[in-house]
Amino acid sequence: LVVVGSSFFGKGQDTPYVKKLRELAEPIKDKVIFTGFIDVADLPVLYSQATVFVSPVTWDDPSPKTIYEAAACEVPILSVARGGIPEIVTNNDSALLLSPGFSGLDLSKALNKLLNDPALRKQLAASALKRVQDNFTCKLIGEQWGKAYQDLIPN
Repeated sequence: LVVVGSSFFGKGQDTPYVKKLRELAEPIKDKVIFTGFIDVADLPVLYSQATVFVSPVTWDDPSPKTIYEAAACEVPILSVARGGIPEIVTNNDSALLLSPGFSGLDLSKALNKLLNDPALRKQLAASALKRVQDNFTCKLIGEQWGKAYQDLIPN
């Protein structure tokens, strides 16, 4: 298991959350890596090495960048149907999405399902990549913003 990232943008300070994760990982510490801060330029390498991207979010982020990144790197996604995530990827098509009230058992079952089904991982990853390419490229988003601003300008 590789836990990527940190708060405080690489200042080496663990949050109470990360401290709790490290504590929980102690019995299997030889199988868990905490990377801390990773420069954005290095993230595609980590995504490309992942079997599954897991993001068990607990808040309603309207547009979580990590979901776009994992999809663009063609990594199967396991996350939660909250915030903007269901607009980026769809359950059982381009990701596996847990309900917002998910339990640890729900998360482990879904992760085991993905780890034990290479065909499902491949299908989800390909579908997520296509969704990003069809809907969320910088060019498409720029065009949409441009149109929105043009629509605000009186004729």
